[in-house]
Amino acid sequence: MSRQALLLVDYRGSFWSSLTEGPANRSMSLHLLVRALEASAYEVSVRSFSEVVNPTDFKGWLVLYTSIEDAGLYYKSFIEDVTLSLEVSGAHLVVPHLLLRAHHNKAFMELVRRILLPEERYGPHGRSIGSYEEFDGTDFTLPCVLKPAAGAGSQGVRLARSPKSLGRIARSLSRTPLPLRVRLREVVKRARWRHYRPQSSQRGKVVIQSFLSGLDHDIKVLVFGDRYYPLSRKNRPGDFRASGGGRLSFDLGAELTRVLDYAEEVKNRLPSPFCSLDLALTPDGARLVEFQCVSFGPYAMQFADGYYCRSLDGDWVFRSDRSSLECVWVEAALTHFEAGLRGGTPSSN
Repeated sequence: MSRQALLLVDYRGSFWSSLTEGPANRSMSLHLLVRALEASAYEVSVRSFSEVVNPTDFKGWLVLYTSIEDAGLYYKSFIEDVTLSLEVSGAHLVVPHLLLRAHHNKAFMELVRRILLPEERYGPHGRSIGSYEEFDGTDFTLPCVLKPAAGAGSQGVRLARSPKSLGRIARSLSRTPLPLRVRLREVVKRARWRHYRPQSSQRGKVVIQSFLSGLDHDIKVLVFGDRYYPLSRKNRPGDFRASGGGRLSFDLGAELTRVLDYAEEVKNRLPSPFCSLDLALTPDGARLVEFQCVSFGPYAMQFADGYYCRSLDGDWVFRSDRSSLECVWVEAALTHFEAGLRGGTPSSN
């Protein structure tokens, strides 16, 4: 008996991302996704988010969806509207709305960390500000790292070493200019009412994290079900940032086992079949810097010669494999979903 799956694509007809489909198409192959789902006895309906008119029509369906990193997060906000309405209506989102909300939203990601990932083991946790007016530089230990809530590849990530630079960077990253007509209206209101507090032109969300010093690289680990794809990333020359620098290696050497052990711990605390983890290895042990569970870059999976998984005796083993991203993605999604229906957890290889 077939089951029903809804596959939602964005306004460009894209689903997540791929690095092997060519520069003109960064989407996974919809054909391969549908074929993999149909091979597991799912009846698949491919629609855009705008075609979800009545969310209650999809009660009990498995919903596979994408997200997007767009300036201003306008369409991403619409994706959240649709997926939340589906979740409330009884559809089964492949990744719960809680974790979609954390995509391209590091401010919310930090709040989710405090719910799912205790600081003693998975910190240090960061703090978020919603406007510069709420910023109090005395609350943070220097040096510290500041990030805009949205962004990838270390875009906008800055290091503050002094109270002066902390305030300057926070002001810069939170800048959200108001339209001229709004600014003029605010000037009139301030002139008319002495105690009037005008709208802020620094309403951008900013995340502030502790700086982990002495590191020359970090580790990216992609997880799809029980498949782990680790990748070492060297810092940019003369910089503290690694993401986006392009200095990559699949050889983790002696770090491999503790990286995989820690990544497995984090993954098991996230209610998602897949995740992207940015890890730092400090003298005190591994630390989680960031995570994402939706629409993350697939480089570590698509260009690896294989993956690591737990063997039956509990050791980590490497398995050579060049399966397509679409097949691996669907396998992880269905294993996670069907285990949830049975009230259990997915078994390892």
